[in-house]
Amino acid sequence: MFVNPAFERTTGYSRAEVIGRNCRFLQGRDTDLAVVARLGEALSRGEHCTGTLLNYRKDGTPFWNELSLSPVHDESGVLVQHVGIQTDVTAKVLAEQAAEEHLRAEQAARAAAERAQRQLALLAEVTTVLAAALDIDDSVQRLSGLVVPLMSDWCTVHLMGPAGGQRISARHRDDDKAPLMRRLEGLDPRGLSAGSLTAGVLSGGDPVLVDVDDALLSRGIDDPDLLEVYREAGVRTAIVVPLHARSTLLGVLTLFSDGSGRSFDDDDLFIAADLARRAALSLDNTLLFQREHAVAEQLQRSLLPQLPAVEGLDCAARYLPSSVGAHVGGDWYDVFALPDGTVGIAIGDVMGHDMTAAAAMGQLRSVLRSYAWQGASPSVVLDRLDQLVQGLEMAQLATCVYGRLDLRTGAQGLLQLCNAGHLPPVLRTPQGHVRLLGGPPSLLVGAALGTTRTEVEEALAPGSMLVLCTDGLVEHRGRGIDDGLAALQAAVASAPAGSAEAVCQHLLDELAQGRLEDDVALLVLRVLP
Repeated sequence: MFVNPAFERTTGYSRAEVIGRNCRFLQGRDTDLAVVARLGEALSRGEHCTGTLLNYRKDGTPFWNELSLSPVHDESGVLVQHVGIQTDVTAKVLAEQAAEEHLRAEQAARAAAERAQRQLALLAEVTTVLAAALDIDDSVQRLSGLVVPLMSDWCTVHLMGPAGGQRISARHRDDDKAPLMRRLEGLDPRGLSAGSLTAGVLSGGDPVLVDVDDALLSRGIDDPDLLEVYREAGVRTAIVVPLHARSTLLGVLTLFSDGSGRSFDDDDLFIAADLARRAALSLDNTLLFQREHAVAEQLQRSLLPQLPAVEGLDCAARYLPSSVGAHVGGDWYDVFALPDGTVGIAIGDVMGHDMTAAAAMGQLRSVLRSYAWQGASPSVVLDRLDQLVQGLEMAQLATCVYGRLDLRTGAQGLLQLCNAGHLPPVLRTPQGHVRLLGGPPSLLVGAALGTTRTEVEEALAPGSMLVLCTDGLVEHRGRGIDDGLAALQAAVASAPAGSAEAVCQHLLDELAQGRLEDDVALLVLRVLP
């Protein structure tokens, strides 16, 4: 083995210490043995090879050694020796390592910034998304859709119910596990033991971040079926945070990682707790709206009349609350016998969608009955109703149709009708002809005093059918009022010739499809032969 002075200066070894030794004495504990093996294989094949190794000087200090080995052959082609050229490339390697570390640091900082941005966007989005929810189930589904897969691989939402009851909603990032999530939702959430993490948070405990193993699952779940589902879903780590709003604990949100490579840290716990606080406030608002809706609907239904039995008249009516949001309007209808033997017919809609509108509807119905009882004509009844509404500020605005039907002659009925800003009634004659009744409607009730209201008269032969409704039946997003009235007339024309009840159901089947965007009041009257 030959060495030159440069080798001695680089390694610290003298020529006498090196001659006759294998160059492996330069290797140490951190030398890459894979590179050593590759160089050895090339030497055995008599091939040129290069490699960079971490070597050690005589004093033990490391340096990066770029080694180039070339075979030397004699004139007959026999390999006689190898020439090895070693270059100290420590500065170059350290510079490359520094650049790589800087790049990794930049990438880590960028990933952290992007993660923080996603988390902040998620927190900002949760209020907006949940505010658009239609009901509590929709709210929970929207919440699950926000956190999976952005924050977790799967999640559960435990909601507290009346009398201590619970229900559970679950979502997984893997669509193939959707049946497993439905199975979880069908099991009794009370299968969790009193010592489970969920039970601890429901009892007022702090948010929890924990690594989950089978022993922890077994201690926290009493129900074998529930335990099986959690095992199949896969749990590595979990975050459990309370859904707490206005001093009320609504439930618990639990986020899981399932072995996808996701892991949770304290930042995730903080974000999850903040998200849960925002979500809980939106959930509580939804519950408040639902309770208000239920009270308003109950109030409204209590104010609507039971249709009386009127000789010579077949009547049917329906009221359907809006299925969009938590709104209940002031839609109403009425049929009542008058002292002179005629029949009062009314339908109307008080502007607004709350309990105030429902209460105002009840007042208007009572006032209209009082004025009608005095025997006044429909136009006078609506004029007096208008004066009282504006004088006592009973409601902002309302539409109304009031008619008085006289069936006493026996041959045919006579209908006197006045319309204050409401949809025109639809008449189907015994011959099957369908048309709208009345001329242009007058101003709404409450719009202006001293309004001249047009009154029309219409003869109703036996077998005639009269349909009155509010705009929720015919007008919705994507269909204007003119198209809606045309659809109503077509539905009336195709209605069966049977009872008013059958006609009423037919009209709802034809026109009230899907989610109702507004309340619907419907009144159908048939003049009997």
